[in-house]
Amino acid sequence: MSKNDRIVFLDYLRAIACLLVVVGHVYIIGYNGQPEIQPFVPGVTAIIFGPNAPLRNIFTPPLLWVLVNTGVNVGELGVCIFFLISGFVIQRAIERETTTDFLIKRALRIIPVALVASFLIGATTAIYCYLTHTVSPHSFVSLLASSAALGGYLHTFPSTPVLWTLAVEIMFYALVAIGAGLGLRGLPGILCIGICCAAFVAAVNASFIVSALSQSVRSELQYASFSVLQVPYLLIGSCIYRATSGDRRAIGFLHAVLLGCIYLIARYAYITEHGDSGGFDVPNGIAGLVVFATAMWSGMQWRWIRPLKRIANASYPLYMLHVPLGWIAFAWMASMGLGMVSTGIVTGFGLLLLSGMLHVFVELPAQRLGKTMTSRKDVATTAETA
Repeated sequence: MSKNDRIVFLDYLRAIACLLVVVGHVYIIGYNGQPEIQPFVPGVTAIIFGPNAPLRNIFTPPLLWVLVNTGVNVGELGVCIFFLISGFVIQRAIERETTTDFLIKRALRIIPVALVASFLIGATTAIYCYLTHTVSPHSFVSLLASSAALGGYLHTFPSTPVLWTLAVEIMFYALVAIGAGLGLRGLPGILCIGICCAAFVAAVNASFIVSALSQSVRSELQYASFSVLQVPYLLIGSCIYRATSGDRRAIGFLHAVLLGCIYLIARYAYITEHGDSGGFDVPNGIAGLVVFATAMWSGMQWRWIRPLKRIANASYPLYMLHVPLGWIAFAWMASMGLGMVSTGIVTGFGLLLLSGMLHVFVELPAQRLGKTMTSRKDVATTAETA
């Protein structure tokens, strides 16, 4: 595979991962669920389209068959693919940029979109709750905290149920940046970061170690350990990048296998204390690796898949907006008498349009600002050196 192919396939794979998450949250939970929706859309007290909606949902039979026979959940599978893409892309970025430039660009890549998306969700929820005579779960502080995925640490309500993945991404960026600052950029460095993550998860979830700490400190550390737990899985993507960008292919893939084992050890330590790892489970993690490897091997250079590039461009805004906005749209249109099919089509196109606008008017300008800030700093550094 050529160097360009390695990057091109990521765009289409990112679109597929995003669509899997959207299908899982909007077209499975949105049609079939209620307990998952009600905290974010207080007016929803029953299944939106009636108790027999799961039977009328065309997505239910095939996805239920896949879940029962393989253990793969489309939403979790999409998240796993996203994590592997992040590991691959971030390793590429950290090897080409200074640590400061990396952090500036990632902050401007993540926070502006999250900020606008959070307050857009908050405003839409407030209008819906006003019309349905219910109380919005959001506040200014909770929406601000959601913009940087800090709600779990500040104990505020999240703007979207997928916010935990953004907290994982930010934790990953921070740990990779720290590792790069310490010179841990190659395969041994990646492995070292993974081992440190597993050690941290095991330590803060071992009662005999943290029993001396106060309940509040222990709670914060254990919450952080949930994000740290996922990092070794993302680092598998980093090892795959190293394996495919140099001559040490076998060693790179060996490190990926070792990181998979490290992730399982960390997961066991977390489950021992909490009974459930949350996030994603092992079948979905394996399925994510299979999909990622297949996409990378094929290169995804097919003409028919090219329209997905537009979705890939707006995948992050779409990811941040699709719920609870999709659920609110379902509840509102159902109250007007629209059926499942028409509501699903209108909601899908509406989310794509809104995400595209957020990409053009928020995400792209923020990315350009990041490039401008880092390029100016590079010019200044060059001038000082001269």
